[in-house]
Amino acid sequence: MALHFSLPGLMGLLALVNPESATLWRVTFAIAALGGAVVLIAIHGPARGTLGLTAYILAIVLYALIGLLAIAPGIVSGLGIGTAPVRVEAALLTILVFAGVNVAWLLLFEEAPSGRAALAQGAEARQASLPRQSGTSQDNPGEGDRRS
Repeated sequence: MALHFSLPGLMGLLALVNPESATLWRVTFAIAALGGAVVLIAIHGPARGTLGLTAYILAIVLYALIGLLAIAPGIVSGLGIGTAPVRVEAALLTILVFAGVNVAWLLLFEEAPSGRAALAQGAEARQASLPRQSGTSQDNPGEGDRRS
């Protein structure tokens, strides 16, 4: 969730260090955007449902496009878009933040597991977190702590 807001903010702030330097915004956007796409793919954690999955895939695609445009800004003129590549990237960042707001909205109103399901999930989580010790009564209930 944080990637939808922190990376676009970081890209914008670093680009403002020297607004006259095209190299600075290109390097900043390329590293942050491609890193964001890689991290999103690595964590593989979309929100539930079709809309959540769509927003997750959209975020990966937008990060990849932003990184690609930063590396090769000539693509914009090749597509016949009569604006500066940095403005196209600004539009893509705006869409990315909007997708992040929608994912946050989905997570905010996602239903929590109901009564028994929540209790069962909690019990499973507690059981998984208990330390296992060899030779204790946990391994062999009823046998005590015998050592040979």
